[in-house]
Amino acid sequence: MTELQLQFAGLLTSDSLWLIFSLSLVLLWAAYAEIHYRLPGIPSRLYKKEPEIVFDLPLRALQGRDVPLFLFIKDAHQFPVTLSSVIVHIQLKPSGDPLIHKISLDEQIQRPFNSHIFYLPEGLFAEAGNYVVAAWLNYEINGEYRDLQQDNYPGISDHPFSIFISKTPLPSLPNLHWGDLHTHSNYTDDQIEFGAPLRESVICAQAIGLHFLGITDHSYDLDDCRENYLKNDPALPKWQALLQETAELNAEFPDFALLAGEEVSVGNARNQNVHCLVLGNHRFYPGSGDSGERGLFSRPTMSLDTLFEKTDAAAEDTIIAAAHPFDEPPGAHQLILNRGFWHEPDLKHPALDYWQILNGRVDRFFETGRNAWITALLNRQQIGILGGTDAHGNFNCARQITMPFWKMVRIQEQRFGEMWTGVFSDLPLTPKILLEKLRAKCTIISNGPAASLQIMQSGRETNIGGSIRANQPLTLIIRAASSHEFGYLESVTLFIGTYGDQKEALRRIKLADDCLELKRDIEFEGGLEHGYLRLEVYTEKGSGNKLCYTNPIWIT
Repeated sequence: MTELQLQFAGLLTSDSLWLIFSLSLVLLWAAYAEIHYRLPGIPSRLYKKEPEIVFDLPLRALQGRDVPLFLFIKDAHQFPVTLSSVIVHIQLKPSGDPLIHKISLDEQIQRPFNSHIFYLPEGLFAEAGNYVVAAWLNYEINGEYRDLQQDNYPGISDHPFSIFISKTPLPSLPNLHWGDLHTHSNYTDDQIEFGAPLRESVICAQAIGLHFLGITDHSYDLDDCRENYLKNDPALPKWQALLQETAELNAEFPDFALLAGEEVSVGNARNQNVHCLVLGNHRFYPGSGDSGERGLFSRPTMSLDTLFEKTDAAAEDTIIAAAHPFDEPPGAHQLILNRGFWHEPDLKHPALDYWQILNGRVDRFFETGRNAWITALLNRQQIGILGGTDAHGNFNCARQITMPFWKMVRIQEQRFGEMWTGVFSDLPLTPKILLEKLRAKCTIISNGPAASLQIMQSGRETNIGGSIRANQPLTLIIRAASSHEFGYLESVTLFIGTYGDQKEALRRIKLADDCLELKRDIEFEGGLEHGYLRLEVYTEKGSGNKLCYTNPIWIT
């Protein structure tokens, strides 16, 4: 028996049986899958006497630059493996000639986690467009030579990766920086899943065209021992390591900002578990109510009120956001893990800076969040919105466990860097400046186009997140931008919220045919009543699902 199996052998208490039941019903994550977790007497179709071996690739990259191909190997300390060679097939869709790139290796791996980055030469992607990329690994384990395509997980497809090579950067406007503020790393590591390393996440983000990341690993993973995810360590070595590695990477990549944080499991007004993003604060906040670690005890570790008191909402180094507050937890999650919803009293808390309504998909939960946000704005709540993916690694696709110990699938959802928060800053985006701009709500959310609002009033310039005087003349400057990758601008709509009327008036901005850039000035000679202004932009690509929303400019 392995060390983990020996630990499990004496754990068949009521709590451990509850854990088995919980795993069977609810722990269905989109991430790199952990396949070596076993319980006595419970068969596992996923278990292999090999380390987990996974290739991954960014979902987009810029033409004229080498493309990073990642190879992650986990648990080789239990199953040592020798790498022989990597063979990569690359083809421009739909009918390009296939190209083959070979990499010779002769390396024995026997560490708990190992990462390789192979840079595919830019000449392999000579034209812009969609490419398919298939990666093979030849390796030796226990004296036997084997090969895999994409990964060595049992029972899932080995379809090639898809990557878009773009002629142009992500759509942009002056002083705009793109990032993903809800991502997980390999500090998330438990019975079901593990994430990608931090350094590789930064490299992947830069290939995509991002400028910053928020690392928000689960609070119930960050308090574990580094060597054993089944035990907690009050010294918090994983949390301390995350802070240290983040600082080192910010020094190594001075043109990229990395924020360390948590996705804290915390109690709502009904004492149910919900998730809250805390970014920039170096104090650890415990939360394991929905972790499955405490057996029958699934009540929250602490309440939202307690969390907000501890984070000190006035601190300049902390951003607090409701994580995917309008997503509905599956029924089994609600029953077994006491997962609940963000209710109105929770969402109205003055300590909240943002609601993260864009969470890897543009779906009905996003629409529910949009409508609730508008209602909150009209009721004078100055709450911002954030975008992110909630990606647990899964750069190009997710390998998702759908039935613990038995089945997993590949899916194209919540991929790293596919949904963004945009931050406007005329200064270089250091972590400190990023936090300042986030606190000022000088932000937008998008999965494609870019947009901005700016107001000139009495010689003073005001940007998104700022406030102007009511009933005073002003000039509103609207900007929007897209690219051929994300489609022509289809609609640009200005929303004018008025507190007295409790409604939003809208003004559609006329667009030229095949428009990729817009700049429009609008004069309001009599000013505007108390309320706010915000902008929504859609492109024609993807049936209107490429969008950008600005946070408001407030009229006081």
